[in-house]
Amino acid sequence: MAGHPHIERWSLLMHGVIADLMEAGDQTPLRKARENLERWRRQGSLSSAQAEWLPILSWPTPRLIALLRAEEDENAVRLRSNSPFSGILADRMRMELLREARAA
Repeated sequence: MAGHPHIERWSLLMHGVIADLMEAGDQTPLRKARENLERWRRQGSLSSAQAEWLPILSWPTPRLIALLRAEEDENAVRLRSNSPFSGILADRMRMELLREARAA
C-alpha cells in the first residue's frame, strides 16, 4: 500500500470488520453510514469524496462488501479514507485493529 501504510492497513482492517457485520446480515453499518452522510450534509460539511458514498450505499451488498475489502484498489483506498462508517466499531475494537495494523 502506498501513502500511509499503517493508516491504510488500519482502515482496511476496520472496513473488513464492517464488511463481516454486513455479510452476517447486520443492517446497522448501512443505517449508520446513511445517518452520518445525512448529518454531514445538513451541517454543510459533506465533502465531495464523502458524497460519492451516497449511491455506493445502494449497491448490492456483495458489491459493497467487495469494495470495503478491496486491498489494492486505489479508488477503494481513497473511498475508505472518506468513509461514512464512523461510529460503528467500539473504541476497544478500533484500538485493537490499530495495534494489529502497526504490527503488520
